[in-house]
Amino acid sequence: MEHNKIREQLTLKPVSLKYIDQFNELLRYVFQVTNSELEESGYEDGEIIKAKRPILQNAEVFGWFNKDQLVSQICIYPCQVNIHGKIFQMGGITGVGTYPEYTNMGLMSDLI
Repeated sequence: MEHNKIREQLTLKPVSLKYIDQFNELLRYVFQVTNSELEESGYEDGEIIKAKRPILQNAEVFGWFNKDQLVSQICIYPCQVNIHGKIFQMGGITGVGTYPEYTNMGLMSDLI
């Protein structure tokens, strides 16, 4: 299917806790993290989901969805930065990823 036709089927919306499994799956796919690597780093089964829950609770997380499937995402943490003694509001960006079949459609550009 053409990129334009696929893009027309996508919806941009906030990523809620309802999608925590999809959020985690996308990050693990994008960063190629395996179960054995998680276990070697000290995570036990299910702990990584618990570790990701605060991201969805404390950050602004947005994603592109194909029906109910999360295909691209970005997380923006509200924070402050001190530049020469002056405090500025800032958003720290993390948790960025898009499945390969949805690349080159401008999804991440729109998220940012």
